[in-house]
Amino acid sequence: SMATIHQSSAYPCDTNTLTIMLDTDVPLLADLQQNITISGLMGMKNGQGVSMAGPDSGSIALVSDGGVVATSGMWDLETGTLVVSVVSNSTAGMPFGFSFDLINPSSSQDCAEVYVSISGMCFQQVMLETAESSMYGTDLPYQGACTGFNTSTLPVDASPDSFAGYRSHLDNGRCPLMVVEPTLHTTYVSQNSQYPCTENTITVVIASN
Repeated sequence: SMATIHQSSAYPCDTNTLTIMLDTDVPLLADLQQNITISGLMGMKNGQGVSMAGPDSGSIALVSDGGVVATSGMWDLETGTLVVSVVSNSTAGMPFGFSFDLINPSSSQDCAEVYVSISGMCFQQVMLETAESSMYGTDLPYQGACTGFNTSTLPVDASPDSFAGYRSHLDNGRCPLMVVEPTLHTTYVSQNSQYPCTENTITVVIASN
């Protein structure tokens, strides 16, 4: 069976789409009023769970892949728990999934250990694994790091504004609820005059991760 999760953003204060994919060796049955419970949706700091920035507790929207689960679930911000109802029978061995949005906090945090349990049958609770993409594995492309330009390559009298750095991939950034440490890089500082008693324009080009 498969039980995976991945996130869309590791940026502080950003809307972060979590996507969960499951398959089971027996079909889930809507007539049994089964629930899928996702727990551990909290950031980790110094080994302790911390709540996400949002949304507030209550009903939150879901995007259902395969139509097995409802289009909304009950979310508890304080405990980091989401309960989702099964509304259509699944097919044994066939993947289905759903996604939902959480709000990242303003400071960095480590990956969470997220678990799934299913009521109505004797499923064991299992930890969701980080889903890999075919191109980047568990890395999150174009997030979490930046590199500056080399001032020696600047043409004479060229504006530095067009020489911004570029974003690199964030190692293991698809890991659920990881948030990177905000970092500000000063990549270029220059002046246009070295003479006494003259107006001097200071130009600063910065980039953050």
